Amino acid sequence: MKMNCNVIQDLLPSYVDDICSQDTRELVQGHVAECAQCREKLEKMKNTEIVAGKAAGKQVDYLKKIRSTITHRESLGKLMLVLLVGIAYAGLFVGGGGLLDYPRIPSLVFSVLLFCAAAIAGNYRYSGGRARFVEIILSGAVFIFVVVFFIYLINAVTHYATVDADKILFLGKGMEPGQVGPICANVCRAGALLPAAVLLWNTFGKYKNAYATTLNITAVSYIVYVNDWLYHMDSAETSVRFMRELNVTQIVLAVVGIVVFALLHKLGKGNAGPEKF
Repeated sequence: MKMNCNVIQDLLPSYVDDICSQDTRELVQGHVAECAQCREKLEKMKNTEIVAGKAAGKQVDYLKKIRSTITHRESLGKLMLVLLVGIAYAGLFVGGGGLLDYPRIPSLVFSVLLFCAAAIAGNYRYSGGRARFVEIILSGAVFIFVVVFFIYLINAVTHYATVDADKILFLGKGMEPGQVGPICANVCRAGALLPAAVLLWNTFGKYKNAYATTLNITAVSYIVYVNDWLYHMDSAETSVRFMRELNVTQIVLAVVGIVVFALLHKLGKGNAGPEKF
């Protein structure tokens, strides 16, 4: 009987999981009907399976709930980002400086709003690969062009206001202020299109690029506020102050954003793998 019990108990896991043959099932059922010890062991195994199944089901439900929460949160972030980029870009086609006003809504505030929306939307991950690296190079080139071009522009207009009242030397040509405005407005529109497009591509695309996102956010902000300045410049002093404030805030934001993400990304790789961030 003891040997029979040992054999039956070896068969119990297969019996509980229902992966044994019909002959084995009949053998186990016949034995446990007469053996209290094996019957008790079988009941314990069944109860353990039920508890484990319920626990696994609860874990799956919990993970589904987390995934659903993340999906809803990212959808909200994407909507916020689209609205903010839409406000910024639409403002480039509106007279009087656009929809944002530098004194009332500083570039730092608008940039932080863009950063928050991008973070909620899930942009602050990095998928890696050659295509993502090309995006970083392209976004960096656009950002550098935006900074250099508009520093030159503001310096040219400031020079006109303080030294040469006849014309502005703009890109090597003498131009009246009234001519400079429309040309630069078109440069703003063209310059903002690329970073806005790449930013939205990273938002709705399968692959993420936190570095390109940071550069494009600062580029869009920079362009929007230079456009506002074109319509509201009143003196050389305010122009120089505006340029310094804008350069400091956007360049510092770009550098800080890239450094912080690089550190978090490195930390994530060291602790929990590259998919953590």
